[in-house]
Amino acid sequence: MVHYQVGIDPVDVVKGEITKKNANGTRWEVDDTKSFNKTNVRSGTIVSWTEDINAVSDYFEFDLTVIDNGVPWYYDGGGRDQRYQRYNFEVDRYKDLDALGGQRHHFVSATPLRNAGFNSNYAPCIRMLAKDHFNTPSYGSPGVDHRNQEEKYLNQQRYQALLDFNVDALRDAEDSEDYYSSLLAKYYDEVIEAVYQYEFFFDMV
Repeated sequence: MVHYQVGIDPVDVVKGEITKKNANGTRWEVDDTKSFNKTNVRSGTIVSWTEDINAVSDYFEFDLTVIDNGVPWYYDGGGRDQRYQRYNFEVDRYKDLDALGGQRHHFVSATPLRNAGFNSNYAPCIRMLAKDHFNTPSYGSPGVDHRNQEEKYLNQQRYQALLDFNVDALRDAEDSEDYYSSLLAKYYDEVIEAVYQYEFFFDMV
């Protein structure tokens, strides 16, 4: 929504374009645009645009031209920061969760689950930004020791210790966008939900 305060006299022309960008892997791609051109503009709302969030995250940018008495002024704004960005994080079974341009993070890693006899396709996962997933303690080659410890807990059926271990590990994982103090802070609600779902997955309740 774009508001404008013009005072008593209306402005001749206010025109511009709003762009919505979606996260797609490690890139941001244009998803949609809306153009507007208003004449004899008075104070108030110039344009509003309702867009559902259809990606793991999105943000908005705008370019604005104001013309009055033949003189143009140019403005731009928005961008990828907390004021203009939205998130679409979610928790569900791996096989049922759409990554939506992000990645599906097994809160308990897939390989240890499989080695312990669980079907990782039915394990709860968190939809994350790709770069955040890269920063999780169990990801890739740096996560070998973490995954080995997960497997030990699984083989010992120490499920509560396993869940606590993964919560604590996210407390030390960095937010790729530097908005939050840790991935635990960024995905706090989703971590709580993942732990809750794993209590049923491991038949702890």
